[in-house]
Amino acid sequence: MKKAIHTILAILAVLALGVAANVPVTRAAEKGAEPAVISHGAKVTLADNLSAGNITVFDFSSKYCPPCMALSPKLDMLHTKIPNLVVVKVDINRPSIKGIDWKSPVAQQFKLHEIPHIKIYDADGKLVAQSDQAMSLIQSAINLMSGKYGPTPKLQRLEFKKDDDRIALFFHAPGDMTALPSTQNPPTFKNADANEYVKSYSAYANEILAACNAKDSAKIQALGANLNDWDAKSKAILKNLKGDGAMKFLKWDTWVTDEIGDAIGMANDMIARDMNKGKKGVKGSKGKGGKKGKARPDSTPTPPTDAANAEN
Repeated sequence: MKKAIHTILAILAVLALGVAANVPVTRAAEKGAEPAVISHGAKVTLADNLSAGNITVFDFSSKYCPPCMALSPKLDMLHTKIPNLVVVKVDINRPSIKGIDWKSPVAQQFKLHEIPHIKIYDADGKLVAQSDQAMSLIQSAINLMSGKYGPTPKLQRLEFKKDDDRIALFFHAPGDMTALPSTQNPPTFKNADANEYVKSYSAYANEILAACNAKDSAKIQALGANLNDWDAKSKAILKNLKGDGAMKFLKWDTWVTDEIGDAIGMANDMIARDMNKGKKGVKGSKGKGGKKGKARPDSTPTPPTDAANAEN
């Protein structure tokens, strides 16, 4: 009986602390209009805060961390614009602590040495990426949704394709579930040749994607051999574009080429394993996907060594 009373008092104390500090106690089981904020320095069970059927992004941060505050509105944007993505913000600071609370229970629980720290769980509740790898994926999503690569696509859902250490993001737009993100809402130009190139290169890129999904090494090899020809065509068109138009064209063209490289790289890995790791897969263009990120230059400094404990 005493144990039960103590438990009830402990719960009341936590609730009182939340009210006194004007801190929300929102759970992320349902996707709200804004990201939920949890923990406030206390230990958390991430599984209890996963959004069923959605990708859940946990952002460990502190209001005293400038890079965290810079990232926060961008994560809000992803939460709002991507239907099946939910952002949950894990505030590592206890309400009474000023400055980054490296010694908080949650900071010690997850052995936090820098923030912002990101963990990404897929729709099935499995951890797919964390730390630098997760930050790289999130930055790719931010670049896409902020229009860095071109017009912002209207998305239906976001998916991860994972192959050992290689993880790629695949965005799907309504009515087009197989196209690369770069081709889903391509830019337009006053220059007719540029528009025709965008249309043709998009079709070519998605033909490669289909071959990659089918793991058709012969077709990937044949299509990939034409990449140099496309490079020559794009350079010729760039000569007739000026100013913002040239920059927009170059950004989009680079984006498509990077995505082709990502798709071929993933297919290459899968084909190599299917061939019992004894033969080489197909070669493709260089892409950005799958590379491990370096330590983030904008992360907060390493905390004292006594701030880390075993992760629960």
